[in-house]
Amino acid sequence: MIPKKIHYIWVGNNPKSSLIEECIATWKNKLPDYEIIEWNENNFNVHENKYIEQAYEAKKWAFVSDYIRARVIYEQGGIYLDTDVRVLKKLDPLLNNRAFIGFENNDYLSAAIFGAEMNHPFMKDILNYYNNRDFTFDKNDQMAGVNSISVTDILKENYGLKIGNKEQILKDGVHVYSDGLLCNPSKNSYSIHLFTGTWIDGKQSLKQRIVTDLKRKISSPKQAGIYQKLIRK
Repeated sequence: MIPKKIHYIWVGNNPKSSLIEECIATWKNKLPDYEIIEWNENNFNVHENKYIEQAYEAKKWAFVSDYIRARVIYEQGGIYLDTDVRVLKKLDPLLNNRAFIGFENNDYLSAAIFGAEMNHPFMKDILNYYNNRDFTFDKNDQMAGVNSISVTDILKENYGLKIGNKEQILKDGVHVYSDGLLCNPSKNSYSIHLFTGTWIDGKQSLKQRIVTDLKRKISSPKQAGIYQKLIRK
């Protein structure tokens, strides 16, 4: 069973934006009995691995987070949340899984929220992906190397994941949910990801900013369902 721990990463020593503070406030409001742990330079060695060290030196904080999230979930168990995730209702039903993650779209999973029990092999496989790997960042192809792609590939190759945004339970009890449970708004949403894209070089488009602002106002599954009907469909 997954413990009631929320892990998030905040490296770089920058102040948190009001949007991020709002998201974290939803965690505290909906999950008052969960331990919430911030990981940063003061309690995690950002030089323990070549990939994370190089990403940190490049000030690509999201890629630093990709490694840290896997390691702390592997060692402690719990749920990882990106700082731009809003929690809409209690996550307790998810704790009954050995591990869980959800789709972002038909082709890829979202690593903005996932969870696992301590020492789960899925987390170990993610950590192994970063062994002896150099960090690279291509401004012309900023999606290269993002963890939604690598995590999807790991589950396809090692656990039998079938793409297509369908709920499925894989080897070692990895429960994969459709996109409307953890990532995108629906009447069944536990959480939604705002996709602020702070790791991308360049500003959000006007459309992206409007979508983010609309999702920022969602505070319940009912409102998420209305958004889905009016905006997504």
